[in-house]
Amino acid sequence: PTYMIFGESTQPAKWKRDPDFDRRDLYIITQNALADGFYEKYIRDHYGVDRPTAQNAFERWLGRDKQYPPSPLIFPTKQESEVEAKAMVEEKHVSKPEEMGTLYHSAVAKLIFELNKKDHEFFVEESFPMEWSYPYAVPHGLVYRINPEPLESLPKDVVEKDFAFWNDYIKKLTSNPMYFQDYDAQRSFSKLRVTMGRIYSFRKMKKEAERALMQSLELWPDNLEALSVICELLWERGEYEKPIKLLAKAASDDPDDISVLQMAEVALRREKLQSQIAAEEYTLKRNPKDRETFKKLMDDYILINNTNRFPDLLVQGKKNFGEDREILERVAQYYCQQTNYHMAQQTIEQLTQVEPKNPLHWFELSRVAMYLGNTNAALVAAKKAIDEGGLTYRQRIQNEVLYEKLRSNPEFQSLLGIPVRNDSQNPH
Repeated sequence: PTYMIFGESTQPAKWKRDPDFDRRDLYIITQNALADGFYEKYIRDHYGVDRPTAQNAFERWLGRDKQYPPSPLIFPTKQESEVEAKAMVEEKHVSKPEEMGTLYHSAVAKLIFELNKKDHEFFVEESFPMEWSYPYAVPHGLVYRINPEPLESLPKDVVEKDFAFWNDYIKKLTSNPMYFQDYDAQRSFSKLRVTMGRIYSFRKMKKEAERALMQSLELWPDNLEALSVICELLWERGEYEKPIKLLAKAASDDPDDISVLQMAEVALRREKLQSQIAAEEYTLKRNPKDRETFKKLMDDYILINNTNRFPDLLVQGKKNFGEDREILERVAQYYCQQTNYHMAQQTIEQLTQVEPKNPLHWFELSRVAMYLGNTNAALVAAKKAIDEGGLTYRQRIQNEVLYEKLRSNPEFQSLLGIPVRNDSQNPH
């Protein structure tokens, strides 16, 4: 697309298959690079209000005076992007560096949309999911359009048109005998259909989501992203046999794909534990403070990797067992394993209220603060750990690699009893 816009469009008509082909009205931006400083400069030079003009005859001969759309785009400032990204990170309780990077890309895309939606239409060929756009998303052939304002629901005729388009397109692709020998084509078209499946799922249109995801698997039966989403939908409604068959097919096609094999094992465990989990959920619903049932259900959810219901269970546990040290520790441990350090921090703070004299809670709170990059909170909690735990915890903190970047911090040195050098007293 970049070549067709910037290269093909600018060529003399005699060289073109379609003499009238000219798509210099399009602005192309990749969501995967919006956090990169070099790429930011690249697109600002193409489309920004302060983009450079063709300076001399050579640049004009290259076509730089007429290569780009005449109307510029407005781009967010670095500060605006950072504020939006921080809000997304806090809303999603994300701590993994790769996920934080993805959200930064997403935040910049959102701001570009908001700053320019009055004057331009936006279309998305999705790479990673941009969930902020889902309330605005309208299916548009292979991609989706972002409506200027959120939609309460998708019109029935729009949904029908979407499935009619894909039914016809899948028939065209799969009737070509070369299609199932073209791995990249399978992956690409299957990925495009997963996107709309996610959007239908986001809107709780479960029937449509399942249809779209099955179309994605028709295009590529081994698409792990599609398998992951559709299995969750099927498990939610208590269907266990179909996920096992879908995953068995994918595992058979690619026996070296560890992720598929792991999902297949989870599917088998879910089928085996379904009646036991249903009984535990029923018991806990009748008696939310049944401690042993809560523990069993938590263990079973971990065993089957139930990512949908588990967050609600943990919130329920923090509320109903707010003074139960063992359960709070288990909840905090799970959050840490999932690198959800925001929620881990909240849970450990509860533990410090339950047992304010327990140095381990303060030590763990300090470590979580370090993961979150909050050194001030980390130092405060570390001091409490040393106050309550003495020399043992001073040594633990001294040996903990997480504190490496604080080694030269005077407050940290003082905390560990290391004499702080005062250069003003040095006669040299």
